[in-house]
This record gives sequence, structure tokens and C-alpha cells, in this order.
Amino acid sequence: MPTVMLLPLREVPALGRLVPVAVGLPFTPAAEPLGFARPSWQLLATVVVLVLVYLALVDQGKRLFFSGEHHVAQHPSRRRAHRIERRASRFIHR
Repeated sequence: MPTVMLLPLREVPALGRLVPVAVGLPFTPAAEPLGFARPSWQLLATVVVLVLVYLALVDQGKRLFFSGEHHVAQHPSRRRAHRIERRASRFIHR
């Protein structure tokens, strides 16, 4: 089964550079003038676990959705006369 990518390949390198900067910024000397507080390791670990669980659930959801095993209800075929009546109904005054 083909896998569905979350991001286009051209955006992955930019994201790979952005995440370490965003996580590391509170630990730099520039953090205090910018008003950043250092997050606890428990908070960082919780965010990592939540992101990994989210990615796993999204991947499973994509696999289920794109597997073709879901069944879509089929609409009964309508007669041509029914379509004409439906479209003409706004012009008919009863």
C-alpha cells in the first residue's frame, strides 16, 4: 500500500531547521531579553509523546481512509423525469 506523506518534501528541511531553533531558543542567552522561560524536561517529554501519538493516529487514520475498505452509501438512480420535476419545481405554483 502506498504511504501518504504529511508534508511535501520541499517543506521537510525547513521544518527540520525550525523545530530545533524553537525548542533551543529558551536555553540561549537571548531568552531572558525576549522574556522566555525555560520549560521543564517533563513538559518537553509530554510534548514529544503527544506529537508522536498524534502522528501515529493520523497515519492509522490515513491508512484506514485510503485503504478502500470503507463503504460509501450508493444513491438510488433517479429517473430523468424526477430530475426535470425537481429543477422545474421552483417555477410551479401550487
